Amino acid sequence: MRKAALVSLFFMFWWIHSSAQKTQADTLELQLPFTKDTARVTLLNKIAALHSRTDAKKSLGLSLEALKLAEEINFKNGIAASYRMVGLSWFYNNDHTKALENLVKSADVAIANEQWTLAIQNYLNLAGTYSSVYGNYVKAMEFYTKALHVCESQNLTYKIYDAYSCIASVYLHQSENEKALDFYMKALLFLEKANDKNSLCILYQNIGQYYSTIHKIEEAESYYEKSLQAFREIKSKGGIITTLVMLSDIYRKRNQLDRALASDMEALAISETVSYERAKFYAYNSLGKTYFEKKEYTKSKSSLEAAAAIALKIKMNEELRDTYLYLAQVSNKMTNDSDAYRYQQLHTAFADSVRSRERMSQLAEMEVRFESERKEKENQLLKKDNDLNKLYAAVASISFLSVVVIGFLFFNRQRIKIRSTKAIVESEKKLLEAELKNSQLNQLQLRKEIDFKNKELTTYALTMVQKNEILEEVRLSIEQILKNTDSLEEPLKKLSKVVDYSFHLDKDWDEFKIFFESVHNDFFVKLKAQFPDLSGTDLKLCALIRLNLNIKQAAAILRISPDSVKIARHRLRKKFNMQTEDNLNGFIMNL
Repeated sequence: MRKAALVSLFFMFWWIHSSAQKTQADTLELQLPFTKDTARVTLLNKIAALHSRTDAKKSLGLSLEALKLAEEINFKNGIAASYRMVGLSWFYNNDHTKALENLVKSADVAIANEQWTLAIQNYLNLAGTYSSVYGNYVKAMEFYTKALHVCESQNLTYKIYDAYSCIASVYLHQSENEKALDFYMKALLFLEKANDKNSLCILYQNIGQYYSTIHKIEEAESYYEKSLQAFREIKSKGGIITTLVMLSDIYRKRNQLDRALASDMEALAISETVSYERAKFYAYNSLGKTYFEKKEYTKSKSSLEAAAAIALKIKMNEELRDTYLYLAQVSNKMTNDSDAYRYQQLHTAFADSVRSRERMSQLAEMEVRFESERKEKENQLLKKDNDLNKLYAAVASISFLSVVVIGFLFFNRQRIKIRSTKAIVESEKKLLEAELKNSQLNQLQLRKEIDFKNKELTTYALTMVQKNEILEEVRLSIEQILKNTDSLEEPLKKLSKVVDYSFHLDKDWDEFKIFFESVHNDFFVKLKAQFPDLSGTDLKLCALIRLNLNIKQAAAILRISPDSVKIARHRLRKKFNMQTEDNLNGFIMNL
């Protein structure tokens, strides 16, 4: 349940603001006919927030009306607040693209108007959506960092713990547990001095998730219970649902299935009172897992199918992949071979889709980095062009003054010199323009070559990951068959040895090394020169880190477990004489 911490943050920033009862919205609506201008904009947004959980379409209509009026009267603060409420409303209507667009607009206007708290809230919402909905943790960290920067630059200590907690959750998802705990503790230091119950609820939940990740179940349960109690006090339905689901997972691990079922049933009942579909998915999905453990397979299948229908509707591909796998296992237990096969095929299809999306995301990130480098080089060329223009202006000014002074005394003679000087300047100008044009053409060709080589190198590395994953699946399938059959044992053992042998071939690495060195010249030579104790495996790992591959992908290429990759990274840090606070990825990127 690695994504749970991010899911909790996700619900925190989207749901906590709207925990009021429907009667509050009805009361405020009675005031609408008597309010005008800025007061009406503020009131419309407040009513929209109160309706957002129960009637998302009405919330959207009210917030759009507020935005239109705010723009008509040029109410800057109202424009920023209205864009944010429109974004929230689109989010509750399950249109995450439009939600992101409007939140970015709200953040931009808020920064321009120095509405720092509103800007921070928008950045946290943007990051939460990118992480929890799209699984794009690079973009999530970008917006979390922006929120933290605003907190620190404006000395907004009452919001800084939200940014710390969010950044910690991203580190937790990426298995950097020590960094995650460090940021959680920083957040806790601020929360101990503040009176922010909302953030304290989430921090309890996140610390519980940290302990769950490192398999300290008792500590995890303790913090989850604190979180649940705090969420009940502030009546946050989103927080209650996520915490109940997390507690259910703890109970299943302890085989306390009746307690798990009670948590899931309560989570499902609460999710039915809100309009946001993801809440229902998490409740149904957890309930299906509990019924599976209780061996009530018919109920398990019914709950998981309900979860899958929701996930398919709102395009939760990663979650849908895992749910289909559970459904295949349930169908197998029910001896329904046709359903088991169908769900296994769906699981495989969505697994391929998720891997493809991850690869596209990596390529997109590389393209963004390359585009940034391209723009930087263009700026350098533009600066050179401006310097040349200044030089032309200086030469022209000097020439003009010379003509005036000398012409006063030697007009006829100077006229000949002016013509000669003008011809020389024109000739030099043409030469400079020709050199500049050639330089631009060379830069363009170089950029194209670098772009092609980077894409080719990344594609090759990802192909190695996919090949090793496929071979691993084949090897595991052979082992499973060997456990259940006797007649095919000998030929399958031979096939398994062929697969194992293919894992250890150095051909892929040799070809990869050629591609890599064509892009990153002398990378290995420099490494060995600075750190002669590095082994062959160390050099391979350094190359994969230089390509910004994650731990799982590196493990697939090196044919070791993710935990072994972590150990190898730790040894690298020792060989590089790095301090605890130093970043290994940044160190290798700067070599």
